[in-house]
Amino acid sequence: MTGTAEKPGWRLPASQIEKVVALEAAAILADRATIGAALESAGLPPDELPAAFNAAENIQRRLHSDADRDEVLTVLTDRVELAPDRLRLTISLEPLAGIRRELTRGIPLKIKRRGVETRLIVESDRAAPTNVDPTLVKEIAQAHRCFEALRTSEVSIAKLARREGVDDRYISSVLPLAFLAPKIVEAIIQGRQPADLNATKLVRRIDLALDWHEQKRQLGFE
Repeated sequence: MTGTAEKPGWRLPASQIEKVVALEAAAILADRATIGAALESAGLPPDELPAAFNAAENIQRRLHSDADRDEVLTVLTDRVELAPDRLRLTISLEPLAGIRRELTRGIPLKIKRRGVETRLIVESDRAAPTNVDPTLVKEIAQAHRCFEALRTSEVSIAKLARREGVDDRYISSVLPLAFLAPKIVEAIIQGRQPADLNATKLVRRIDLALDWHEQKRQLGFE
């Protein structure tokens, strides 16, 4: 865990931080749309999503158990950053489906002193609102799936289009999404893309030869 406080003298009980992290991790795991989009983008076949959701539910239950919480957080939590007004939590989705993928959420909070006691006050029982676009995430996942099929086999675009249930022009149009910088994909999975951004605009706006910093600026990301 890393703290980025501007003022010295924090004395926060570990149990407080642990409970906040456990509650917010459980909230992330309850967001099936985001979890499913992240796993599918990472390459998980759609028919394996139900098992991943079941694993997420099991981990949620264990996060609420005093006996299991420590063990689960050790496996699930990738990084916790504590600042004066925000807790930034990154969890690993690997325990859900064996695929390396992380999700990060920012949780608004306040650190208040009451006499000699310092307490964390979470301003919302959910993470900050996001703008996850399931269609855009699905198209990125489809682009990766199609590119991998073309790369590893002799399948034609026409045959691949029939298999995907779309026309070959659509396959050609979304394939560039397979070459987005990983951090751009991560931002889209987390819902941090501009509200008007869709797959067509994304392909038209982006220069894939640029590094991710320039791609991010070019696309108007936060």
